[in-house]
Amino acid sequence: MLDLADCIKSISMTKNLSDEPAYTVKEASEKVGVSAHTLRYYDKMNLFPLVKRNAANVRLFSEADLEWIRIVECLRSTDMPIHEVQHYVSLCLKGNSTIDERVDIIKKNEAILRQKIEQMQYNLQLLQFKMNYYLKIQQDRQKEDLLNPIYHTKKDKKELEER
Repeated sequence: MLDLADCIKSISMTKNLSDEPAYTVKEASEKVGVSAHTLRYYDKMNLFPLVKRNAANVRLFSEADLEWIRIVECLRSTDMPIHEVQHYVSLCLKGNSTIDERVDIIKKNEAILRQKIEQMQYNLQLLQFKMNYYLKIQQDRQKEDLLNPIYHTKKDKKELEER
């Protein structure tokens, strides 16, 4: 998995990158930290539009292709669906005239990701609350877990009282 530094490096690259085929899938995989299986799948899904193949039909990635991999992996790591990444790649291939649409895609994906982060933060707080509650039960040797939903049902409450 790529980290933020890789994503930023990819986005802020100012030098010209070689488009000479240089790396097999395995070598590209090792260079960017994405599995060979994932690279083959992404290529099959047309996310690397400029990847070349040799006479034996083996994929060969250039330095420029490695940057495509980094960008695609950054987008996928935010849970952007493959079809949206495909659309994004097609817009990139059309050039600067599509920047407004690419901005809209990124904004939409950012909003979705922020909602997921909020939900995950809520879930984390709930887990922390439950953990602290259970630790207190253990510490105080409290007999019943009053926050257990089963404790509050009439039938099960009666069974608990009989124990």
